[in-house]
Parts: sequence; structure tokens; C-alpha cells
Amino acid sequence: MATVPPGAKPEEIDGAWTAAGFVFDNRRNTVTAYLNGVAEEYWISDPREHRFYRWVYRAWLQARLHEIPGLQEGEDPDFPPDQHYSPPEKRWLERKVLSETPETRVELRRYPFTEVQVTLQKDATGKFRPVGVPHLVRLKVNPFWFPHDLYSPPDATQGGPFTPAAMSASRATSGAWRFSIARSLPGTCRSLPPSALRRRAAARTAECWKRRAYSPKALASPEWGLGADGG
Repeated sequence: MATVPPGAKPEEIDGAWTAAGFVFDNRRNTVTAYLNGVAEEYWISDPREHRFYRWVYRAWLQARLHEIPGLQEGEDPDFPPDQHYSPPEKRWLERKVLSETPETRVELRRYPFTEVQVTLQKDATGKFRPVGVPHLVRLKVNPFWFPHDLYSPPDATQGGPFTPAAMSASRATSGAWRFSIARSLPGTCRSLPPSALRRRAAARTAECWKRRAYSPKALASPEWGLGADGG
């Protein structure tokens, strides 16, 4: 985070803002966090023990238990199915064998948003098949898999159409915060591209904030990097 000395000039303070932004991509089902226009991939190890992401772990575990016929040990029959956390895990991107015996093998499989430890046992045909409940070793939290829609008013009389494309917050060294929400152009449902977030983070001066208006015309400006079609 940038700092300025006591008695700094206004232009120095204007240049010392730190901008944090979040982009929801409805097509890819992801939420991505940006700091000063840059998004870094970030994983949480052992989310079961994490103060915040343990709730995601529980939703992931309940989804896996629910897939097994019958009530399983640790399964909560009252857990709402629409709150199951089930990121794509059909095809692994990388696989590592942690241990192996003639009858049992333990693998670490990396998927787009998760790393899962799986135990496999040899069946009657001699093939290794997954058994038991897998263990979530790591969880990708940036980008974060988010398979839900955001609320949009149904018609113009209630404020629609409105699709949030990004939310940003900027913090000065004085501790002050500025918040803003940008929306995609009507009828496009496109999220803001990374280039627009980088330009947004660079536009931190007080004068720029003073004149900013989050309208379709403003979003189509070169500063935002969105064309007339929202892309």
C-alpha cells in the first residue's frame, strides 16, 4: 500500500489510493478480486480449518456425501441442496500418486478450483475405483467459483435491466474509503475485462472521481475500456 508523508500535497494524496475491485463473470461462474487492477491466483490450504472458508468446505463436503446413496456418516439431511458447493471436478488437470499398494492407491487430484485427495481400491476386475469420501486439500479462492446469478430487477419500472459488472473500493493513506459499482451495458450481461480494471485502478485522482458517472456512456469510454456492446 502506498504511503505519503505528513503534509503531503493534494496531488500526492490523490496518487496514494489503493484500489480493490471484484468482478462477477456470470458466463464463467467466477468472482475475481483485483488489487490495483491486478488479479493473482490464490489458494487456501486446508479450508476445513479456515475461519471463513470452513463454511465453503462444509458445503463442498455435504455435496459429496449427498452424492453417495444412503445417509452417510457426517451428512446433514437438513442441509439445503441449493447451498451445496460443487465446482467442476469431472476431469482433473493434474494427478499425483501419494501412495500405492497392490490393492489401494491414494491420489492428489487438481481440478480448476479444488485440490482433492482421493482413495482408490482395486475392484473385482482389477481396476482402481474411488472409495469413501474425498478430502478437500486446497480451495481456489481467486478466482472463486460462484455458480449463482445476481438479482436483476425484472423491468425498467423497478430499475432494470441492471447487471453489476464490478464493485470497487479505494482506500487512501488517511483511511478514507470510496466505493463504486459499475454495471454492464443494458442487454449485454458482460463483465468488465481485466484491462478495464487496470484502467479503473489507475484513475484514482480526486478530479477523476468527481466527474465520474457510471452510465452506459461512461462505461463505453476509453477509460473503462468497454465498447458499445459492453465488451
